[in-house]
Amino acid sequence: MENGGKIIAEASLGRFKDHGWKAGDAPHGMQDVFGCATRGIYAKMDTVKIKMNNETLSGTDFWEFYEPTTGKVLGTHEDGRSAVIESTYGKGSTLLIGTVIGKAYEQNRFESIRNLLTPYLKAEVQSKGINPWLS
Repeated sequence: MENGGKIIAEASLGRFKDHGWKAGDAPHGMQDVFGCATRGIYAKMDTVKIKMNNETLSGTDFWEFYEPTTGKVLGTHEDGRSAVIESTYGKGSTLLIGTVIGKAYEQNRFESIRNLLTPYLKAEVQSKGINPWLS
């Protein structure tokens, strides 16, 4: 990560330590990498809405909010709490999203999720000299 690359992560990242113990400092051991600390998480949510620019990002299962340290808030939950944090670490960058967008995309193919992820994925594959399906 310090030498480059991108990490895109969803809610509950680093929630547990060895032996399944709940981490009090989530994302456990990675707060410097993601530029934030988790301040609250709620599970078993059917729909989670995150406001980003002029779009609403839809997710599922978890509703998680963050306190930015070095990261930048890109999106908020409907109550205004930080929901999407972008950060840099060395030459790399991270994006932490306070819900589960992978499952939501698999089920519904939300355009807002594509709009969020495509620029990050395009930049990464182009920096590696490959461009299989994002052109």
